Amino acid sequence: MFKKLIAVSTLMAAFSASAVEVGVVGGGTTGSNDGGLAGVTVGQKFGNFGVTAGYAQAWLAQGDQNRYTLVASYDLYKGDKFIVAPKIGYAYLNQTANSTSAGLVGLGVEIPMNAKLALTVDYAYQFAQDSQQNTNVITGGVKYKF
Repeated sequence: MFKKLIAVSTLMAAFSASAVEVGVVGGGTTGSNDGGLAGVTVGQKFGNFGVTAGYAQAWLAQGDQNRYTLVASYDLYKGDKFIVAPKIGYAYLNQTANSTSAGLVGLGVEIPMNAKLALTVDYAYQFAQDSQQNTNVITGGVKYKF
């Protein structure tokens, strides 16, 4: 009975410490497929760890693209003025002519404005099955924590 109480207490503490985050982002890509993008994100924090799902519409040199992403992060540095987090993830890139998958590695900086609102700046290198989709992705945005 005591072990069950500890397990339930641990789970409740983990979920009460987590926060759902909703954001909007804009930015662009550099490389052989330059262009801009705009989208939305939904994330969940578990202590220093975070998971974020995103959708963005990209207007690229090779045509419009729907970008679906799933990214994991770890808050490596938490200061009073900003948070730095390395990130790793997956992207599904869907264009009219073709679709491909890509890996993402990068770094994000979060600048808290208050307890609920933060500005974000992210850089990711995207490496895809189709080498024409290998690119740098730079975004900036705003997120709100519930």
